[in-house]
Amino acid sequence: ARLSAESYKERKAVSGQTLTGLGKWWGRKPLVLVRAALLGLLMPASDNPEADRAVFLLTVACELLFAHDVNTASPAPLLLQDPTRLLAALRDCPAWALLETPTRGVDAATVGHDDGSLLLISGAQTDATAAPGPDNRLGKVETLDWGQTDKEYRTQIIGPTIIQDCLNQGLGVPPTVEWETRTLLDAAGTVVTCGADKAAVQASRVTPNGTRLVVRFDDADVSSLWQLLIDWSRVTDIVFAAEHIRRTVENVLGDRIGHVTSHVPPRGISALAPDLPSTDAAPRTLGLFNWATREKDPLWALEVLAILRTHDPSWRLKLVGADFPIEATHPSEARYAAAFRERALDLAGGIEYVGDTPRLPSHRADVGFALSTSLRESFPEDVLQAISAHAVPVIRNWPVYRAVDGAATMFPAGWVVNTPEEAAERILAHAAPRTWNSAADAARRVVRERFPAKPDWTVAWVRDDR
Repeated sequence: ARLSAESYKERKAVSGQTLTGLGKWWGRKPLVLVRAALLGLLMPASDNPEADRAVFLLTVACELLFAHDVNTASPAPLLLQDPTRLLAALRDCPAWALLETPTRGVDAATVGHDDGSLLLISGAQTDATAAPGPDNRLGKVETLDWGQTDKEYRTQIIGPTIIQDCLNQGLGVPPTVEWETRTLLDAAGTVVTCGADKAAVQASRVTPNGTRLVVRFDDADVSSLWQLLIDWSRVTDIVFAAEHIRRTVENVLGDRIGHVTSHVPPRGISALAPDLPSTDAAPRTLGLFNWATREKDPLWALEVLAILRTHDPSWRLKLVGADFPIEATHPSEARYAAAFRERALDLAGGIEYVGDTPRLPSHRADVGFALSTSLRESFPEDVLQAISAHAVPVIRNWPVYRAVDGAATMFPAGWVVNTPEEAAERILAHAAPRTWNSAADAARRVVRERFPAKPDWTVAWVRDDR
């Protein structure tokens, strides 16, 4: 009955259905029904049919509620806009209550902060800057990549395995931990997870009492299911990627993290851009880097370019980085890419596609206005690098974080715009060569003072905190 209701809702969407144009057989079947059938076939059966049914229905429900188009790729994720409404369907479910209920907790005051090694746990998110070995401030640093040992942890994709593990623990079944992993956990004075992902869910359930547990929260975690399944009673610290990430997460999780110590360490770009002289074309060139995803919303940049070219057809847009993939991960991504290409045809004479290139410094020198057009960002390194190379910033007020003043908490208010029209107005106001040069100089000073080159922000914070 539940699947029939969801299938009916999908059919009522008519042309908004995901699979209508992908073939006769698939087009006749509701996507929710197809996915449920495949999930049911792939799920391993246990000797407890009722538990299997609960895991199956919870997995299907979570896939629907936390679908890519509803949260990750949406300019207004329902989880962030109205978490109570999104989760209302689950609140009366006994199985969901078992997933949410903390299974254990420790008094943070009893946690040892200074002894033992640092264990950095990776899953869907990793930290390439943290290498195992000695550290003169941290003691011994160990790494544990659950994404390498179990492919379930490599992505944010919702599947039954983690949900089943959490449900079992809620029913009193202790989690199983391999001997090598238990040895690393027992030896650690501080455990840090690289994200609020599946690995963090597991870490919150197996890290020994008395060990400091730190969860790193970045943009990729903000709209995910897994933050709701972490046993926050066991977490002692959260390290947020930015102030607007902290505000957003506190709005979603509320009292669950009321006892947790929050940190927003200062961020810095990985390396300052070299001081190459700007080219003659820079004052009429917009730049967008690593642009080809729906979350980066390059269509917004095309609208800015279209407005500018009505004033002066010499304006151009330089797109640096890989193009949209031939095979999109999600059908909505394919539709977005098609819409972008169709709009770009109208502006073809004003767009330069660079692709991936080892010559980034020279391309930055050709950009006079650095655009951030994203739906969401935590720390826009590419934009900061371009500004550092001598470009005037034009920062979209990221829609996902507009309610918490996301971009405005990171950048001067004058850099931030809400619409393509406002962006074009800001650009035109700085189009005169002397005005542009002065504004680019000032912006470069701000970036280099506010975001100096620094190592990984999580490891640096733990190091400094000790």
